[in-house]
Amino acid sequence: MTEKAKLSPKEETIVKEIANHGYTNKELTKKLLINPKNLEFIKSKIYEKIEVKNTAQLVKYACLQGWIKKD
Repeated sequence: MTEKAKLSPKEETIVKEIANHGYTNKELTKKLLINPKNLEFIKSKIYEKIEVKNTAQLVKYACLQGWIKKD
C-alpha cells in the first residue's frame, strides 16, 4: 500500500465516500452522477495508484490518510 500516492480530487472523493459511508457502486454513481463503467475505471486506477486489492485495504488507506470522519 502506497501512502503518498497522488489521487485526483475525484478519486479522493470516491475513496472518502466509500470509506466514510460504505457506498456501493450503484449508490456512488447516483450520488456523483457518473456512469457505472466510468466509476469502475476510476476505481481500478485508484487501486493501482495506491496499490490495494480490495475495499478493506482501500478503507485502511483512507484511515491512514486521516480521511475517516468521526461521528
